[in-house]
Amino acid sequence: MTKYTRHALFVLGAVVAVEVTMRLLKVPTYLVPLPTEVLHSLRENFSFLLENFVITFAEATLGFLIANTISIALALFMHFYPKAENYIITFGVIIKTIPIIALTPLLIIWLGPGMASKMATAALICFFPSLVSMTQGMKELNSDYGDIFRLYNASKTKVTKHLLLPGSKPFLIASLKVSSSLAVVGALVGEFIGASQGLGFVIITSYYSFDIPMVFSAILLSSAMGLGLYYAVEMISRTQPFRITRSNDNKRSYYPPEEATV
Repeated sequence: MTKYTRHALFVLGAVVAVEVTMRLLKVPTYLVPLPTEVLHSLRENFSFLLENFVITFAEATLGFLIANTISIALALFMHFYPKAENYIITFGVIIKTIPIIALTPLLIIWLGPGMASKMATAALICFFPSLVSMTQGMKELNSDYGDIFRLYNASKTKVTKHLLLPGSKPFLIASLKVSSSLAVVGALVGEFIGASQGLGFVIITSYYSFDIPMVFSAILLSSAMGLGLYYAVEMISRTQPFRITRSNDNKRSYYPPEEATV
């Protein structure tokens, strides 16, 4: 039995257990709907939910890509220009400490109620964790390799391509895994504040109309979206541009691939 089969059986068993328990306890539908009611709502409104799913997915994915691209670029900049680190990290902390729910209305005013403001919300909530993780990853690289690249007077482009990005991959993957789920949260928050489409909009409008099964259907699809992004990053992480071994001091050592030339 494969890992995914075991996971599927576990989820199925959990759904059946919840269904049976709720029927025995006679939990009112307006509080928590039965799993069968949620599935029925999902089936009846599938095309409508799928349309809004695609919109939220686009907002979350684009915000995710924007945030991580900027954070990687800034981490590289701080590596080559260390004096800029205090200023950039301070700016990132300021953004992080401002509640995203307070920034979202401003983003809607500045960027409009369309996808741009939702992408910005998703990007802002992803930005700081990715920046910190990538900055730390580049600091953790074995300094001997940096000395070798400097010895051969390698350009910043070659240092980035053959040392910094491959060598900090474990930290990059960790930051991508965290920000993949945060991007979905950011897109939903943006849709909660002001939108006419997307899963967040469906959740809010269904809540006001007391269509609780529809609320849970949209939440279920949001969770599936987060899982999909997370496992997409997991699949990417299986490639290994660097060989990782253990040195005598039990610290990781990173070896550039043989085809990488300085």
